[in-house]
Amino acid sequence: MVKYRKISEKLSLKTILVVVVGLAAFSMVLSVYNYENISKSLEMKSQRTLELGALSLKGPVWDYDSENVAKIAEAILQDADVLGIEVRDKDNTIFYQSDIGKRYKTLSRLKRSSQVIYLEKAMYMDEQPIGRVAIAISKKSAFYNIRLTVLIIILFAIIACMSIIYSLQSNIKSVIEIPINRLTVRAIDLAKGNLEDSIETTGNDELAILSGTLEEMRQSVKRKISDLDLLNDSGVKVNAENGREFIINFAKGIFKEFLEAEAVAYYRATSDKLETLGTASVFKTLIEVDQDMKYIISFKTTKVFEDDESIKIFTDEKVARLVVIPIASLEKNFGYICLTVEEELKDTAFIFCDSLARIIAIRLNSIELLEIIEENNRNLEATVKLRTRELRHANAEIKAILKHIRQGIFTISEGLQVDPEYSEHLQEILETRNLAGSHIRDVLLDHSNLSGDQKDQVLSTLGVALGDDPLTFEANMDLLPKTIQFEGERAKILDVDWHPVLSEGALTEKIIITVRDMTEFKELESKAKQQEAQIRMIGELLDIDKERFRQFKRESLDQLDLCNDILESDRTHTEAIPLLFRNIHTVKGNARLKGLSYVSDEAHGLESLLDTYRQNPHTKVERRLIKKGIEAIRAKVLVYSDFFENHLLKHEKDTDQVVIDQLESVIGLLHEEIQSVPIQQSLAILSRIVNQHDGQEHLHDIINVYVHKISDVAEKLSKPAPQFHITMADIPLDDDRASLVRKILPHLMSNSLSHGIEKPKDRMLDGKAEQGQIFIQAAVHEGQLQIEYWDDGKGLDLEKLRKRGRDSNSIANDASDFEIANLIFTSGISTTSSTNDISGRGVGLDAVKSFIEEVGGQVALSLVEGDERTRQRFRFHISLPISQDQLLVG
Repeated sequence: MVKYRKISEKLSLKTILVVVVGLAAFSMVLSVYNYENISKSLEMKSQRTLELGALSLKGPVWDYDSENVAKIAEAILQDADVLGIEVRDKDNTIFYQSDIGKRYKTLSRLKRSSQVIYLEKAMYMDEQPIGRVAIAISKKSAFYNIRLTVLIIILFAIIACMSIIYSLQSNIKSVIEIPINRLTVRAIDLAKGNLEDSIETTGNDELAILSGTLEEMRQSVKRKISDLDLLNDSGVKVNAENGREFIINFAKGIFKEFLEAEAVAYYRATSDKLETLGTASVFKTLIEVDQDMKYIISFKTTKVFEDDESIKIFTDEKVARLVVIPIASLEKNFGYICLTVEEELKDTAFIFCDSLARIIAIRLNSIELLEIIEENNRNLEATVKLRTRELRHANAEIKAILKHIRQGIFTISEGLQVDPEYSEHLQEILETRNLAGSHIRDVLLDHSNLSGDQKDQVLSTLGVALGDDPLTFEANMDLLPKTIQFEGERAKILDVDWHPVLSEGALTEKIIITVRDMTEFKELESKAKQQEAQIRMIGELLDIDKERFRQFKRESLDQLDLCNDILESDRTHTEAIPLLFRNIHTVKGNARLKGLSYVSDEAHGLESLLDTYRQNPHTKVERRLIKKGIEAIRAKVLVYSDFFENHLLKHEKDTDQVVIDQLESVIGLLHEEIQSVPIQQSLAILSRIVNQHDGQEHLHDIINVYVHKISDVAEKLSKPAPQFHITMADIPLDDDRASLVRKILPHLMSNSLSHGIEKPKDRMLDGKAEQGQIFIQAAVHEGQLQIEYWDDGKGLDLEKLRKRGRDSNSIANDASDFEIANLIFTSGISTTSSTNDISGRGVGLDAVKSFIEEVGGQVALSLVEGDERTRQRFRFHISLPISQDQLLVG
């Protein structure tokens, strides 16, 4: 709860503070002034004492009369301010020195003290120097006087503050506090609903203005409540009557009394003119109105119709001001109640007249409808008897249709209130009865998920559109929500349609709103999307064999576990973010090449977050968001795994039988190939055969998997799938080397498609085939697996790389082409001007280099010489250490 403080307290504290600060400043100024005066006086006294002492001591010093020197010095020391005196002869030998204490051995040492005035003077006899006299005067008396002055000022300040506070509190209480307390009491009474007691207004200050404003507000509220009561009572009486003449006469009386009109008359609308139903003396003739005149003299455009050629009124005396109130509903214009008033109407009067006119029009319309229904019933009674069976059947069908229609329809007009006509099902949708007259905010917007700003936009749009050209509605239609989440006893999703209802003058008279409960449909739609996603996942999994998917799952989960370890380690953000980025980028590349779009999309989202942190090192890293992204990727991988393992795998042979078949195959091959060959060659043959059956993978097979999947990536880039030229021996790989190849291949192939190989149109202009070419060669040499990779694309843009390198301070100004080309291995440097879910972040080749170097391998570039194009073509050279068994086979 807010703790309030009285205004008198606030003003008193501020006044005390001002007085205290002022007196403190005055004390300081007076103290400084007093100090300067006392210091000057003390200096003059010291100078006179020195002069007098020098004059008195001159004779005894000349005569070397030490006794008289001592007497004169003792006499000078009788002054309480004199601390010491010292007399020296012409040889500067101390002739006399007073006792100055142990602290100072000589009088000259008192020069350094700020509390002492030290003065010296030479003594002359017949213009011949005979010695010197020195004297030390204490400043204690000056400081004493200053302190005394400050104490006296403080005492006077305290007395002054108490006097000012007492006087100020008395004035504040009488001038401010008492009137404010009185005004507060009346404001509380107003808040509690007491509108009868008036608010006293005295004086001409701000409080008097505030009191007057509150009194005007009280009168306005009281008047509006009175108007509402009158309107309610009038509506009750009108709806209780069935006679048109009584209703019109009653309305004329109410309007005349409310507007304090001099005269009143009602004119019934006809096809060509207005017909009077009883006139007052002021209206001698009919009002001549053309076809569109009923909109011109509408309620909202009330004005003085003096000398208006459209309306000719002949009266005995000049009409001061004519008020025309149309009695019209959506279906029909019944006529006008015309009144003459002396003063211009206020807005409250307009609202009252408009509301009562609508009530009267609706009642007249219902009376006409009832009469029409009764007449139709009389005319159709015979027909109804003849067609009872058909009508019963038809009525049953209509009732069934109306019963199952799940729509709510209503209209709003000026004031944004629900019109009396609305569908019954609307009450069920909005969970509210008796909607007529309710504000659209109360029945719909306040129960929605819209923000306060969105609600204000809706209300503003509707308010502006009503009564204006329909183009205004169309221009602002985007601000009206099409779907709303309705929070009631049961949460609903509502589709809302907004349409303007035009008047005969082609202005937006009302807005019809259609509300449909789409909750069940949205739930079914959500389920359908889930099923669609499942079907899509299954379709993507159909192209992957069991072992390849399991390898992807195992390697992806390992990489995600590694990301969690990095996230939970004590690495700094600068160290952790590049590692996380590299691993997530690799997971995304592998998923994309295998066609697992949900994993690659989820990884791309996390990669974008990490790239933001990487590009802005000072941004606060939200580890929670990174952790959430990692787990989201893991969840997608596990969903794929569940579909794969539980729905797609076909029945396989019994595991034991598979093992037996493999052993029999190995024995048969051994029998055929190891006869009559040297032992070293036999070992090599044995190693190759065992490798074919022990689960090891071959480099050629791994590459072929990605060759078959590269077409999906090419399609996203609007390029045809490249043609591969693979040259290599049958090279088996252990699990670690196979996993490494699967990590680096997606990056190399994505780099070729994104940065190297051009689009078909550009390739044809350059004299190349539309289909790009990728070359891969591999061999085992000197204990190393040597892989050479290149494409026939456009090569490196060295100038753009040079600029990126200089901007990041990664190279010197005189760097060679080779040094510039090697910038492609630098994290964050990319020649692509835009980023997509495949490339452009400058991390792919950085990841390749890091993965290779982690296992003791190397990756290097070689530039293709003799290329006269503006871009530099190049090749990748990868060297990986392999085991002894692989060396034998290789």
